[in-house]
Amino acid sequence: MRKIDLPDFDRAAFSRKYGPWAVIAGASDGTGACYARQLAAMGINLVLISRRQEALDALGKQLASEYGIEFRALVADLTEQGAGGRIVEETADLDVGLYIDILEIPLGILGSKSSREHKRRRKYFHHP
Repeated sequence: MRKIDLPDFDRAAFSRKYGPWAVIAGASDGTGACYARQLAAMGINLVLISRRQEALDALGKQLASEYGIEFRALVADLTEQGAGGRIVEETADLDVGLYIDILEIPLGILGSKSSREHKRRRKYFHHP
């Protein structure tokens, strides 16, 4: 495999800008778990979301042990109506600066007929 030289990355500045909490939808494995690992390595606490409680708990405990972060594991099927609202409610006490949606699902509004409503709700989950 060819080596790629990456530019220097200021992890501390990234953490200050997007921390102290990040939400990752689709976090139980694959790309979502990779994002979780990278963010945890920067000291950012995580809200891990997927449909599989055991996988979320295992990942969260591993990252908490390795990096000293806090985590919450939320089981949610993001295709269900109201899933986005539930996530907002369950993270209302956290200072969330970053939302990563691996699944690219509009948080429970797939059945919505209004694209304007979709755009309005998506604003709540994206950092300016």
